[in-house]
Amino acid sequence: MKVFLLSFFTLSLFVSEAQVKFEREYRIPVDSVPAVSIEFMERLVPDRKIRWIREISQEGTTTEAKVKDGKRKLSVEFTLSGDLIDLEIEIDKKHILSNQAITNTLNKTYKKYKIERVQLQIKGYPQEVIDFYTKATDSSFLDMWFRYEIIIRGKKDQEFQRYELLFDYDGTAVKEYVIVPFKNDNLEF
Repeated sequence: MKVFLLSFFTLSLFVSEAQVKFEREYRIPVDSVPAVSIEFMERLVPDRKIRWIREISQEGTTTEAKVKDGKRKLSVEFTLSGDLIDLEIEIDKKHILSNQAITNTLNKTYKKYKIERVQLQIKGYPQEVIDFYTKATDSSFLDMWFRYEIIIRGKKDQEFQRYELLFDYDGTAVKEYVIVPFKNDNLEF
């Protein structure tokens, strides 16, 4: 009974706390990026072509490095002063579908849904994040902070909307954002 009540409380908190998310991204030249961010990326993925992005969202403005390392798509977010925020690694949807806690939450929250993208979000000290990415073979990284960031197109009531969902590594729902298009006063063709 306690487990049921805890699950119900977590689910109801997750559903009732939906916030709106907007994002606008645009490319920036490398000379607009702090040296510490460039150095981090050179240590993380040497000799890779990096796209530098400025991201404006409801949480503020950040710098993002996007890169493909082999088959992996990486997104590394930094503060404007160059401090590491997180590393996101795009992973296969099957990792989420095999997590019973996440699939139960999705099935209870949405009438229908389609998973568009899944990323493993990793936070920690810069050297720990580099070590995890380049050597992740043992359990010495358990003190780092892992989350799943999932983008879905889901239907709760009458219409479909896009959502960004955050789950901790154990599959507990942390946050839900309704994704809204960024308003632009310019005509785009």
